[in-house]
Amino acid sequence: MIVYLLEQGVEVARHRGRIVVKLGDEIIRSYPEGSVERLIVFGNVRLTPQVISYFLKKGVEVLFLSANGTYRGRLQGRFSKNVELRLLQYERFKDSSFKLSVSKEFVRGKIRNSITLLQRYNWDIKSEEIRNICSKLRSLLMRIDFCETVDSLMGLEGASANLYFKALNLCVKNEIFTFPSRSRRPPEDPANAVLSFLYTLLSYTVESSVYKEGLDPYVGFFHAIDYGRPSLVLDLMEEFRPLMDRIFLKLSNKKMLLLGDFRFLQYDEEDSSGVYLTFEGMKKVIAEFQEQLKKRSLGRIIDRQVHLLAKTIKGEERYTPYLLRA
Repeated sequence: MIVYLLEQGVEVARHRGRIVVKLGDEIIRSYPEGSVERLIVFGNVRLTPQVISYFLKKGVEVLFLSANGTYRGRLQGRFSKNVELRLLQYERFKDSSFKLSVSKEFVRGKIRNSITLLQRYNWDIKSEEIRNICSKLRSLLMRIDFCETVDSLMGLEGASANLYFKALNLCVKNEIFTFPSRSRRPPEDPANAVLSFLYTLLSYTVESSVYKEGLDPYVGFFHAIDYGRPSLVLDLMEEFRPLMDRIFLKLSNKKMLLLGDFRFLQYDEEDSSGVYLTFEGMKKVIAEFQEQLKKRSLGRIIDRQVHLLAKTIKGEERYTPYLLRA
């Protein structure tokens, strides 16, 4: 079970075989100790030394995020002992042929899933513009095999993303969530706030799987390595991003999120700026994300893809992306 803690000022402790969440002296939630696999905490939450010791001993991962969902740090037990796999990963990083080959699969998966999502929504919308964009995306898909460098592939992926977000905006049936383009750091409108938060939730799920497999999350093949950038996590996220966009469209088109679920910050507020979800808004997005993890077995699919990449690094398999059903 993944437990999300958005309540501010609470304390997490152990009590009679249960993990309890306390506000003052009152227990507001509790879980059997063995049922908690991961804890994700937002903002001001305190963990007792006893519960920290228990989590480290049992391998329960704890992610610490800011109130806006920005990554702050991670508590986890011992790192995977699979040193041989990481050494192979570093060798593969120096192999330009391998990097290009596996990067093509990441991009192929992302574009194919993007087309599938747009086509599904266009069955109802019947937009000629979306149809034309899908056609252009198919053309880019066919050009992947002709890319001779990762840089040229990166350019192709960027072009596809620009086309895709233009079409994704056309799928939005709620004026609150129409958006001119993708914006990050900070998100400039409610649509981008939801997309950024969903991608953040996805990144933590992928990163946990990467750690579990024993790979180094900071050494990727498609995204360049940079200080503090989990390049491999970004690589593996690509084919799953359209799944997050599907959640965004559900939340927006079914009006499950309202304008009151967002905070609009100026530069002099909270030392930040941009548009962010409130805690109530985050709860709604997390509930839908959790639904994807359970109903569509997304967690297991991500684990399977990470394991397939590990086998590809070892030369035992060939990486192929996860594809949405057409």
